[in-house]
Amino acid sequence: MNYSQIAILFSQGALVAFIIFLLFHFRRQLGIGVLFSCMVFFQFIQVFLSSSFTLSITDSFVISPGSSVFFTATIFTLLIIYIKEGANQIGKTIYGLLVINLVMLILIQSFTWNLNEVSGDSFNMSTNIFNNSTMDLFVGSVVLFLDSLLIIVVFEFISNHVRFLFLRIFLTMFIVISFDTLLFSIIAFWNFEYMNTIIISGLISRGVFALFFSILFYFYLRWFDSSDEETYPFKMKYVFQSMSYKQKFESVAHDIKKVKEERKIEQIISNKEKEKQIDELAFANTKINFQKQALKKEKELSRLKTRFISTTSHEFRTPLSVINFSAGSIKRYWSKMEPKVIVEKLTKIESQVRHMTNLLDDILIVGRADAGEMKNKPLKVNLGNFIDEIIEEVFSSHKKSHKILLIDAKELKSSDIFIDEKLGRNIFINLLNNAVKFSPDSDKVTVELSSEKTHTIISITDYGLGIPELDLKSIFMPFIRGENADLIQGTGLGLSIVKEAVDAMDGKIIVNSVVGKGTSFIVKIPTI
Repeated sequence: MNYSQIAILFSQGALVAFIIFLLFHFRRQLGIGVLFSCMVFFQFIQVFLSSSFTLSITDSFVISPGSSVFFTATIFTLLIIYIKEGANQIGKTIYGLLVINLVMLILIQSFTWNLNEVSGDSFNMSTNIFNNSTMDLFVGSVVLFLDSLLIIVVFEFISNHVRFLFLRIFLTMFIVISFDTLLFSIIAFWNFEYMNTIIISGLISRGVFALFFSILFYFYLRWFDSSDEETYPFKMKYVFQSMSYKQKFESVAHDIKKVKEERKIEQIISNKEKEKQIDELAFANTKINFQKQALKKEKELSRLKTRFISTTSHEFRTPLSVINFSAGSIKRYWSKMEPKVIVEKLTKIESQVRHMTNLLDDILIVGRADAGEMKNKPLKVNLGNFIDEIIEEVFSSHKKSHKILLIDAKELKSSDIFIDEKLGRNIFINLLNNAVKFSPDSDKVTVELSSEKTHTIISITDYGLGIPELDLKSIFMPFIRGENADLIQGTGLGLSIVKEAVDAMDGKIIVNSVVGKGTSFIVKIPTI
Protein backbone atom coordinates (compact mmCIF):
# COMPACT_ATOMS: atom_id res chain seq x y z
CA MET A 1 0.00 0.00 0.00
CA ASN A 2 1.31 3.43 -0.99
CA TYR A 3 1.09 5.29 2.33
CA SER A 4 2.93 8.35 1.06
CA GLN A 5 0.32 8.90 -1.67
CA ILE A 6 -2.47 8.45 0.87
CA ALA A 7 -0.87 11.10 3.11
CA ILE A 8 -0.56 13.49 0.17
CA LEU A 9 -4.22 12.96 -0.78
CA PHE A 10 -5.46 13.73 2.73
CA SER A 11 -3.15 16.76 2.91
CA GLN A 12 -4.64 18.00 -0.37
CA GLY A 13 -8.14 17.39 1.04
CA ALA A 14 -7.34 19.34 4.21
CA LEU A 15 -5.92 22.23 2.15
CA VAL A 16 -8.97 22.32 -0.13
CA ALA A 17 -11.30 22.25 2.90
CA PHE A 18 -9.33 25.09 4.55
CA ILE A 19 -9.65 27.23 1.40
CA ILE A 20 -13.41 26.59 1.27
CA PHE A 21 -13.83 27.38 4.99
CA LEU A 22 -11.84 30.58 4.65
CA LEU A 23 -13.75 31.87 1.62
CA PHE A 24 -17.11 30.82 3.06
CA HIS A 25 -16.37 32.39 6.44
CA PHE A 26 -15.66 35.76 4.78
CA ARG A 27 -18.54 35.52 2.31
CA ARG A 28 -20.18 38.62 3.83
CA GLN A 29 -17.06 40.71 3.26
CA LEU A 30 -15.79 39.20 -0.03
CA GLY A 31 -19.10 38.07 -1.51
CA ILE A 32 -20.20 34.58 -2.50
CA GLY A 33 -18.68 35.10 -5.95
CA VAL A 34 -15.15 34.42 -4.71
CA LEU A 35 -16.24 31.05 -3.35
CA PHE A 36 -18.07 30.35 -6.61
CA SER A 37 -14.91 31.11 -8.62
CA CYS A 38 -12.99 28.69 -6.43
CA MET A 39 -15.59 25.98 -7.13
CA VAL A 40 -15.24 26.60 -10.87
CA PHE A 41 -11.46 26.26 -10.54
CA PHE A 42 -11.91 22.96 -8.68
CA GLN A 43 -14.15 21.73 -11.48
CA PHE A 44 -11.54 22.67 -14.09
CA ILE A 45 -8.80 20.80 -12.19
CA GLN A 46 -11.06 17.81 -11.58
CA VAL A 47 -11.92 17.43 -15.29
CA PHE A 48 -8.31 17.31 -16.46
CA LEU A 49 -7.00 15.24 -13.58
CA SER A 50 -9.73 12.64 -14.03
CA SER A 51 -8.71 12.26 -17.71
CA SER A 52 -4.94 12.32 -17.40
CA PHE A 53 -3.83 11.46 -13.86
CA THR A 54 -4.50 8.58 -11.46
CA LEU A 55 -2.79 7.18 -8.37
CA SER A 56 -2.16 3.53 -7.57
CA ILE A 57 -2.79 2.90 -3.90
CA THR A 58 -2.43 -0.86 -4.36
CA ASP A 59 -1.99 -3.07 -7.39
CA SER A 60 -5.77 -3.34 -7.86
CA PHE A 61 -6.91 -0.03 -6.35
CA VAL A 62 -6.53 3.11 -8.49
CA ILE A 63 -8.12 6.47 -7.72
CA SER A 64 -8.34 9.89 -9.34
CA PRO A 65 -7.30 12.79 -7.03
CA GLY A 66 -9.47 15.16 -9.03
CA SER A 67 -12.58 13.04 -8.58
CA SER A 68 -11.98 12.04 -4.94
CA VAL A 69 -10.73 15.38 -3.58
CA PHE A 70 -11.85 18.27 -5.76
CA PHE A 71 -15.21 16.95 -6.94
CA THR A 72 -16.18 15.76 -3.46
CA ALA A 73 -15.16 19.15 -2.05
CA THR A 74 -17.41 20.84 -4.64
CA ILE A 75 -20.38 18.75 -3.54
CA PHE A 76 -19.69 19.59 0.12
CA THR A 77 -19.49 23.29 -0.73
CA LEU A 78 -22.93 23.13 -2.32
CA LEU A 79 -24.30 21.50 0.83
CA ILE A 80 -22.85 24.11 3.18
CA ILE A 81 -24.21 26.90 0.98
CA TYR A 82 -27.65 25.32 1.19
CA ILE A 83 -27.43 24.82 4.97
CA LYS A 84 -26.38 28.41 5.66
CA GLU A 85 -27.89 30.42 2.78
CA GLY A 86 -31.06 28.59 1.70
CA ALA A 87 -32.58 27.16 -1.46
CA ASN A 88 -32.58 30.38 -3.48
CA GLN A 89 -28.82 30.88 -3.15
CA ILE A 90 -28.05 27.24 -3.91
CA GLY A 91 -30.24 27.56 -6.99
CA LYS A 92 -28.12 30.48 -8.25
CA THR A 93 -24.95 28.49 -7.60
CA ILE A 94 -26.25 25.42 -9.45
CA TYR A 95 -27.20 27.52 -12.49
CA GLY A 96 -23.82 29.25 -12.38
CA LEU A 97 -21.87 25.99 -12.33
CA LEU A 98 -23.97 24.58 -15.15
CA VAL A 99 -23.40 27.64 -17.33
CA ILE A 100 -19.64 27.73 -16.60
CA ASN A 101 -19.30 24.01 -17.36
CA LEU A 102 -21.09 24.47 -20.68
CA VAL A 103 -18.81 27.40 -21.56
CA MET A 104 -15.75 25.28 -20.65
CA LEU A 105 -17.18 22.46 -22.77
CA ILE A 106 -17.43 24.76 -25.82
CA LEU A 107 -13.92 26.16 -25.29
CA ILE A 108 -12.34 22.70 -24.90
CA GLN A 109 -14.15 21.45 -27.97
CA SER A 110 -12.90 24.46 -29.96
CA PHE A 111 -9.33 23.65 -28.90
CA THR A 112 -9.91 20.11 -30.12
CA TRP A 113 -10.98 21.39 -33.55
CA ASN A 114 -7.90 23.60 -33.75
CA LEU A 115 -5.57 20.76 -32.89
CA ASN A 116 -7.22 18.49 -35.44
CA GLU A 117 -6.43 21.08 -38.16
CA VAL A 118 -2.79 21.47 -37.12
CA SER A 119 0.01 18.97 -37.59
CA GLY A 120 0.74 16.96 -34.47
CA ASP A 121 4.49 17.63 -35.02
CA SER A 122 4.04 21.36 -34.51
CA PHE A 123 2.69 20.99 -30.97
CA ASN A 124 4.09 17.55 -30.23
CA MET A 125 0.91 16.61 -28.30
CA SER A 126 -2.15 14.40 -28.69
CA THR A 127 -5.73 15.55 -28.95
CA ASN A 128 -7.00 12.55 -26.94
CA ILE A 129 -6.76 14.49 -23.69
CA PHE A 130 -9.15 17.13 -25.04
CA ASN A 131 -11.52 14.55 -26.51
CA ASN A 132 -11.68 12.69 -23.19
CA SER A 133 -12.01 15.92 -21.19
CA THR A 134 -14.87 17.12 -23.36
CA MET A 135 -16.82 13.92 -22.81
CA ASP A 136 -16.03 13.82 -19.09
CA LEU A 137 -16.99 17.46 -18.66
CA PHE A 138 -20.29 17.01 -20.46
CA VAL A 139 -21.26 13.97 -18.42
CA GLY A 140 -19.92 15.56 -15.21
CA SER A 141 -21.94 18.74 -15.82
CA VAL A 142 -25.18 16.82 -16.22
CA VAL A 143 -24.50 14.58 -13.22
CA LEU A 144 -23.39 17.56 -11.07
CA PHE A 145 -26.68 19.32 -11.86
CA LEU A 146 -28.59 16.22 -10.75
CA ASP A 147 -26.35 15.89 -7.66
CA SER A 148 -27.11 19.48 -6.66
CA LEU A 149 -30.85 18.85 -6.73
CA LEU A 150 -30.44 15.52 -4.97
CA ILE A 151 -28.47 17.19 -2.15
CA ILE A 152 -31.45 19.37 -1.25
CA VAL A 153 -34.00 16.57 -1.35
CA VAL A 154 -31.88 14.08 0.60
CA PHE A 155 -30.72 16.59 3.23
CA GLU A 156 -34.27 17.77 3.90
CA PHE A 157 -35.51 14.19 4.16
CA ILE A 158 -32.71 13.13 6.53
CA SER A 159 -33.10 16.32 8.62
CA ASN A 160 -36.71 15.33 9.36
CA HIS A 161 -35.55 11.99 10.78
CA VAL A 162 -32.05 12.62 12.19
CA ARG A 163 -31.23 15.26 14.82
CA PHE A 164 -27.43 15.02 14.92
CA LEU A 165 -25.85 17.42 12.41
CA PHE A 166 -22.82 15.22 11.62
CA LEU A 167 -25.04 12.31 10.61
CA ARG A 168 -27.17 14.62 8.45
CA ILE A 169 -24.07 15.80 6.56
CA PHE A 170 -22.39 12.41 6.19
CA LEU A 171 -25.51 10.45 5.19
CA THR A 172 -26.50 13.13 2.66
CA MET A 173 -23.03 13.24 1.08
CA PHE A 174 -22.57 9.47 1.08
CA ILE A 175 -25.88 8.96 -0.75
CA VAL A 176 -25.25 11.76 -3.26
CA ILE A 177 -21.64 10.76 -3.96
CA SER A 178 -22.61 7.10 -4.35
CA PHE A 179 -25.30 8.13 -6.84
CA ASP A 180 -22.81 10.33 -8.71
CA THR A 181 -20.14 7.61 -8.84
CA LEU A 182 -22.51 5.01 -10.22
CA LEU A 183 -24.20 7.29 -12.76
CA PHE A 184 -20.99 9.00 -13.95
CA SER A 185 -19.03 5.74 -14.20
CA ILE A 186 -21.78 3.93 -16.11
CA ILE A 187 -22.19 6.77 -18.63
CA ALA A 188 -18.54 7.81 -19.02
CA PHE A 189 -16.87 4.38 -18.84
CA TRP A 190 -19.55 2.03 -20.20
CA ASN A 191 -17.20 0.58 -22.82
CA PHE A 192 -14.16 0.25 -20.53
CA GLU A 193 -12.86 -3.21 -19.74
CA TYR A 194 -12.26 -2.36 -16.09
CA MET A 195 -15.52 -0.52 -15.42
CA ASN A 196 -16.30 -2.62 -12.31
CA THR A 197 -12.90 -1.80 -10.82
CA ILE A 198 -13.43 1.91 -11.57
CA ILE A 199 -16.83 1.88 -9.86
CA ILE A 200 -15.58 0.05 -6.76
CA SER A 201 -12.48 2.25 -6.49
CA GLY A 202 -14.62 5.37 -6.91
CA LEU A 203 -17.12 4.30 -4.27
CA ILE A 204 -14.38 3.50 -1.74
CA SER A 205 -12.22 6.57 -2.36
CA ARG A 206 -15.13 9.00 -2.48
CA GLY A 207 -16.76 7.35 0.55
CA VAL A 208 -13.56 7.78 2.57
CA PHE A 209 -13.28 11.43 1.57
CA ALA A 210 -17.00 11.92 2.25
CA LEU A 211 -16.33 10.84 5.84
CA PHE A 212 -13.16 12.99 5.99
CA PHE A 213 -14.91 16.13 4.72
CA SER A 214 -17.97 15.44 6.88
CA ILE A 215 -15.79 15.52 10.01
CA LEU A 216 -14.07 18.75 8.92
CA PHE A 217 -17.31 20.45 7.87
CA TYR A 218 -19.09 19.42 11.07
CA PHE A 219 -16.38 20.94 13.28
CA TYR A 220 -16.36 24.07 11.13
CA LEU A 221 -20.12 24.55 11.51
CA ARG A 222 -20.02 23.85 15.25
CA TRP A 223 -16.93 25.87 16.21
CA PHE A 224 -16.40 28.55 13.58
CA ASP A 225 -19.85 29.22 12.12
CA SER A 226 -21.99 28.08 15.03
CA SER A 227 -25.13 30.13 14.38
CA ASP A 228 -28.29 28.10 13.85
CA GLU A 229 -28.74 26.62 10.40
CA GLU A 230 -30.69 29.08 8.33
CA THR A 231 -32.44 26.68 5.99
CA TYR A 232 -35.85 27.77 4.79
CA PRO A 233 -39.00 25.66 4.38
CA PHE A 234 -38.04 23.39 1.47
CA LYS A 235 -39.78 23.95 -1.83
CA MET A 236 -38.11 22.75 -5.03
CA LYS A 237 -39.63 25.68 -6.94
CA TYR A 238 -37.28 28.03 -5.09
CA VAL A 239 -34.39 26.35 -6.96
CA PHE A 240 -35.93 26.62 -10.44
CA GLN A 241 -37.87 29.88 -10.18
CA SER A 242 -36.62 33.37 -9.56
CA MET A 243 -38.02 35.01 -6.46
CA SER A 244 -41.31 36.88 -6.59
CA TYR A 245 -41.52 40.41 -5.27
CA LYS A 246 -42.93 39.03 -2.04
CA GLN A 247 -40.08 36.54 -1.73
CA LYS A 248 -37.56 39.27 -2.52
CA PHE A 249 -39.10 41.45 0.16
CA GLU A 250 -38.98 38.56 2.63
CA SER A 251 -35.38 37.84 1.67
CA VAL A 252 -34.38 41.48 2.17
CA ALA A 253 -36.27 41.55 5.46
CA HIS A 254 -34.46 38.38 6.50
CA ASP A 255 -31.09 39.90 5.59
CA ILE A 256 -31.92 43.07 7.50
CA LYS A 257 -32.92 40.98 10.50
CA LYS A 258 -29.63 39.07 10.31
CA VAL A 259 -27.64 42.31 10.10
CA LYS A 260 -29.53 43.70 13.09
CA GLU A 261 -28.89 40.52 15.03
CA GLU A 262 -25.18 40.66 14.17
CA ARG A 263 -24.99 44.31 15.21
CA LYS A 264 -26.86 43.50 18.39
CA ILE A 265 -24.37 40.74 19.18
CA GLU A 266 -21.47 43.11 18.49
CA GLN A 267 -23.05 45.74 20.71
CA ILE A 268 -23.57 43.19 23.49
CA ILE A 269 -19.93 42.13 23.24
CA SER A 270 -18.67 45.72 23.17
CA ASN A 271 -20.85 46.64 26.16
CA LYS A 272 -20.00 43.53 28.13
CA GLU A 273 -17.65 45.41 30.44
CA LYS A 274 -20.19 48.19 30.89
CA GLU A 275 -22.90 45.67 31.76
CA LYS A 276 -20.54 44.09 34.23
CA GLN A 277 -20.06 47.48 35.90
CA ILE A 278 -23.82 48.05 35.90
CA ASP A 279 -24.34 44.64 37.51
CA GLU A 280 -21.74 45.44 40.14
CA LEU A 281 -23.41 48.80 40.79
CA ALA A 282 -26.84 47.15 40.99
CA PHE A 283 -25.43 44.58 43.42
CA ALA A 284 -23.96 47.38 45.52
CA ASN A 285 -27.30 49.23 45.50
CA THR A 286 -29.12 46.04 46.45
CA LYS A 287 -26.69 45.52 49.28
CA ILE A 288 -27.20 49.10 50.47
CA ASN A 289 -30.99 48.73 50.28
CA PHE A 290 -30.76 45.47 52.18
CA GLN A 291 -28.68 47.17 54.85
CA LYS A 292 -31.22 50.03 55.01
CA GLN A 293 -34.06 47.55 55.39
CA ALA A 294 -32.13 45.68 58.06
CA LEU A 295 -31.45 48.95 59.90
CA LYS A 296 -35.11 49.93 59.58
CA LYS A 297 -36.21 46.56 60.96
CA GLU A 298 -33.68 46.85 63.76
CA LYS A 299 -35.03 50.30 64.68
CA GLU A 300 -38.59 48.97 64.52
CA LEU A 301 -37.61 46.02 66.71
CA SER A 302 -35.93 48.36 69.16
CA ARG A 303 -39.05 50.54 69.21
CA LEU A 304 -41.27 47.49 69.80
CA LYS A 305 -39.00 46.27 72.57
CA THR A 306 -39.17 49.67 74.25
CA ARG A 307 -42.95 49.76 73.92
CA PHE A 308 -43.18 46.16 75.15
CA ILE A 309 -41.12 46.96 78.26
CA SER A 310 -43.10 50.12 78.91
CA THR A 311 -46.50 48.46 78.39
CA THR A 312 -45.82 45.27 80.30
CA SER A 313 -44.18 47.19 83.14
CA HIS A 314 -47.29 49.30 83.47
CA GLU A 315 -49.65 46.34 83.13
CA PHE A 316 -47.77 44.24 85.69
CA ARG A 317 -47.24 47.10 88.16
CA THR A 318 -50.94 47.59 88.88
CA PRO A 319 -51.86 43.97 89.69
CA LEU A 320 -48.64 43.49 91.62
CA SER A 321 -49.44 46.56 93.71
CA VAL A 322 -52.92 45.22 94.42
CA ILE A 323 -51.54 41.79 95.33
CA ASN A 324 -48.84 43.32 97.54
CA PHE A 325 -51.30 45.61 99.31
CA SER A 326 -53.89 42.86 99.86
CA ALA A 327 -51.32 40.33 101.07
CA GLY A 328 -49.75 42.92 103.40
CA SER A 329 -53.14 43.85 104.90
CA ILE A 330 -53.98 40.21 105.58
CA LYS A 331 -50.57 39.61 107.14
CA ARG A 332 -50.71 42.75 109.31
CA TYR A 333 -54.34 42.68 110.40
CA TRP A 334 -55.14 38.97 110.24
CA SER A 335 -56.24 38.73 113.83
CA LYS A 336 -58.45 41.81 113.60
CA MET A 337 -60.10 41.10 110.20
CA GLU A 338 -63.44 39.51 109.79
CA PRO A 339 -63.50 36.32 107.69
CA LYS A 340 -65.59 38.08 105.04
CA VAL A 341 -62.94 40.79 104.52
CA ILE A 342 -60.15 38.22 104.33
CA VAL A 343 -62.09 36.31 101.61
CA GLU A 344 -62.59 39.52 99.62
CA LYS A 345 -58.89 40.33 99.70
CA LEU A 346 -57.93 36.77 98.74
CA THR A 347 -60.44 36.92 95.87
CA LYS A 348 -58.86 40.17 94.70
CA ILE A 349 -55.41 38.54 94.80
CA GLU A 350 -56.71 35.61 92.71
CA SER A 351 -58.28 38.03 90.21
CA GLN A 352 -55.02 39.95 89.76
CA VAL A 353 -53.05 36.71 89.39
CA ARG A 354 -55.46 35.62 86.63
CA HIS A 355 -55.00 39.01 84.97
CA MET A 356 -51.21 38.62 85.01
CA THR A 357 -51.51 35.04 83.74
CA ASN A 358 -53.71 36.18 80.84
CA LEU A 359 -51.19 38.90 80.03
CA LEU A 360 -48.34 36.38 79.93
CA ASP A 361 -50.47 34.06 77.79
CA ASP A 362 -51.05 36.90 75.31
CA ILE A 363 -47.32 37.60 75.09
CA LEU A 364 -46.59 33.91 74.52
CA ILE A 365 -49.24 33.72 71.77
CA VAL A 366 -47.68 36.71 69.95
CA GLY A 367 -44.25 35.06 70.25
CA ARG A 368 -45.55 31.80 68.76
CA ALA A 369 -47.21 33.69 65.92
CA ASP A 370 -43.95 35.52 65.09
CA ALA A 371 -42.13 32.17 65.10
CA GLY A 372 -44.72 30.64 62.74
CA GLU A 373 -45.84 28.12 65.37
CA MET A 374 -49.53 29.05 65.38
CA LYS A 375 -51.14 26.03 63.69
CA ASN A 376 -54.74 25.56 62.57
CA LYS A 377 -56.30 22.20 63.53
CA PRO A 378 -60.02 22.53 62.78
CA LEU A 379 -62.59 20.23 64.36
CA LYS A 380 -66.32 19.91 63.84
CA VAL A 381 -68.19 21.87 66.57
CA ASN A 382 -71.72 23.17 67.03
CA LEU A 383 -71.76 26.90 66.24
CA GLY A 384 -74.44 27.79 68.83
CA ASN A 385 -72.73 26.02 71.72
CA PHE A 386 -69.36 27.50 70.78
CA ILE A 387 -70.64 31.10 70.68
CA ASP A 388 -72.87 30.74 73.78
CA GLU A 389 -69.92 29.57 75.90
CA ILE A 390 -67.78 32.52 74.84
CA ILE A 391 -70.62 35.02 75.43
CA GLU A 392 -71.27 33.60 78.90
CA GLU A 393 -67.57 33.70 79.81
CA VAL A 394 -67.15 37.35 78.77
CA PHE A 395 -70.49 38.34 80.32
CA SER A 396 -69.43 36.87 83.67
CA SER A 397 -65.86 38.22 83.61
CA HIS A 398 -67.16 41.77 83.23
CA LYS A 399 -69.62 41.38 86.11
CA LYS A 400 -72.58 41.42 83.73
CA SER A 401 -72.03 45.12 82.94
CA HIS A 402 -73.19 44.81 79.31
CA LYS A 403 -75.92 42.88 77.59
CA ILE A 404 -74.46 40.66 74.83
CA LEU A 405 -77.23 40.04 72.30
CA LEU A 406 -77.00 37.16 69.78
CA ILE A 407 -78.69 37.82 66.42
CA ASP A 408 -79.32 34.65 64.38
CA ALA A 409 -81.61 35.70 61.51
CA LYS A 410 -80.64 32.68 59.38
CA GLU A 411 -80.96 30.22 62.28
CA LEU A 412 -77.36 29.06 62.10
CA LYS A 413 -77.00 28.17 65.80
CA SER A 414 -77.97 24.58 65.17
CA SER A 415 -75.41 24.16 62.36
CA ASP A 416 -71.87 22.83 62.65
CA ILE A 417 -68.63 24.54 61.66
CA PHE A 418 -65.04 23.37 61.35
CA ILE A 419 -62.84 25.52 63.56
CA ASP A 420 -59.79 25.28 65.78
CA GLU A 421 -61.43 25.93 69.17
CA LYS A 422 -58.29 27.43 70.69
CA LEU A 423 -57.82 29.88 67.82
CA GLY A 424 -61.55 30.62 67.78
CA ARG A 425 -61.58 31.42 71.50
CA ASN A 426 -58.57 33.72 71.04
CA ILE A 427 -60.47 35.59 68.34
CA PHE A 428 -63.91 36.03 69.85
CA ILE A 429 -62.97 36.41 73.54
CA ASN A 430 -60.57 39.24 72.61
CA LEU A 431 -63.13 40.91 70.32
CA LEU A 432 -65.95 40.66 72.89
CA ASN A 433 -63.67 41.84 75.72
CA ASN A 434 -62.69 44.88 73.61
CA ALA A 435 -66.31 45.54 72.66
CA VAL A 436 -67.31 45.66 76.35
CA LYS A 437 -64.17 47.49 77.54
CA PHE A 438 -64.35 50.25 74.90
CA SER A 439 -68.10 50.91 75.43
CA PRO A 440 -68.09 52.71 78.80
CA ASP A 441 -71.20 54.73 77.97
CA SER A 442 -73.17 51.90 76.41
CA ASP A 443 -74.58 48.73 77.93
CA LYS A 444 -75.11 46.67 74.78
CA VAL A 445 -72.96 44.54 72.44
CA THR A 446 -74.34 42.46 69.56
CA VAL A 447 -73.10 39.23 68.03
CA GLU A 448 -74.63 38.43 64.64
CA LEU A 449 -74.41 35.11 62.77
CA SER A 450 -74.66 34.96 58.96
CA SER A 451 -73.17 33.06 56.06
CA GLU A 452 -72.19 33.22 52.43
CA LYS A 453 -71.21 30.60 49.87
CA THR A 454 -67.73 29.81 51.20
CA HIS A 455 -67.65 31.37 54.68
CA THR A 456 -69.46 31.45 58.00
CA ILE A 457 -69.63 35.07 59.22
CA ILE A 458 -69.60 36.20 62.88
CA SER A 459 -69.93 39.96 63.43
CA ILE A 460 -69.30 41.68 66.80
CA THR A 461 -70.57 45.23 67.12
CA ASP A 462 -70.26 47.71 69.98
CA TYR A 463 -71.64 51.23 70.40
CA GLY A 464 -68.69 52.78 72.18
CA LEU A 465 -65.70 54.99 71.51
CA GLY A 466 -64.95 53.92 67.94
CA ILE A 467 -61.49 53.88 66.32
CA PRO A 468 -59.96 57.01 64.73
CA GLU A 469 -59.43 56.69 60.99
CA LEU A 470 -55.66 57.24 61.29
CA ASP A 471 -55.39 54.30 63.70
CA LEU A 472 -57.33 51.81 61.53
CA LYS A 473 -54.27 50.90 59.44
CA SER A 474 -52.16 49.89 62.44
CA ILE A 475 -54.62 48.44 64.98
CA PHE A 476 -53.55 44.85 64.26
CA MET A 477 -49.89 45.56 65.10
CA PRO A 478 -48.59 44.47 68.55
CA PHE A 479 -48.64 47.11 71.33
CA ILE A 480 -50.53 49.60 69.16
CA ARG A 481 -53.54 51.30 70.75
CA GLY A 482 -55.89 53.99 69.52
CA GLU A 483 -55.22 57.55 70.61
CA ASN A 484 -58.62 57.70 72.35
CA ALA A 485 -57.95 54.54 74.40
CA ASP A 486 -55.05 55.69 76.56
CA LEU A 487 -57.14 55.89 79.73
CA ILE A 488 -58.49 52.35 79.33
CA GLN A 489 -56.41 49.46 80.63
CA GLY A 490 -54.83 47.23 77.96
CA THR A 491 -51.59 46.09 76.30
CA GLY A 492 -52.41 46.46 72.62
CA LEU A 493 -51.93 42.71 72.05
CA GLY A 494 -55.55 41.60 71.71
CA LEU A 495 -56.18 42.62 68.10
CA SER A 496 -52.70 41.41 67.08
CA ILE A 497 -53.62 37.97 68.43
CA VAL A 498 -56.97 38.12 66.63
CA LYS A 499 -55.32 38.91 63.27
CA GLU A 500 -52.73 36.13 63.62
CA ALA A 501 -55.43 33.60 64.53
CA VAL A 502 -57.66 34.63 61.61
CA ASP A 503 -54.73 34.36 59.19
CA ALA A 504 -53.83 30.92 60.58
CA MET A 505 -57.37 29.75 59.71
CA ASP A 506 -57.15 31.31 56.18
CA GLY A 507 -60.02 33.56 57.20
CA LYS A 508 -60.75 37.26 56.76
CA ILE A 509 -61.41 40.12 59.17
CA ILE A 510 -63.01 43.44 58.28
CA VAL A 511 -63.25 46.54 60.50
CA ASN A 512 -65.90 49.24 60.24
CA SER A 513 -65.76 52.05 62.78
CA VAL A 514 -67.04 55.57 63.40
CA VAL A 515 -65.61 57.63 66.26
CA GLY A 516 -68.25 58.16 68.96
CA LYS A 517 -70.70 55.67 67.43
CA GLY A 518 -68.97 52.31 67.75
CA THR A 519 -67.04 49.58 65.94
CA SER A 520 -67.94 46.41 64.07
CA PHE A 521 -65.51 43.50 63.51
CA ILE A 522 -66.63 41.05 60.81
CA VAL A 523 -64.86 37.67 60.95
CA LYS A 524 -65.21 35.27 58.00
CA ILE A 525 -64.33 31.62 58.72
CA PRO A 526 -63.84 29.33 55.67
CA THR A 527 -66.41 26.57 55.20
CA ILE A 528 -64.52 23.29 54.72
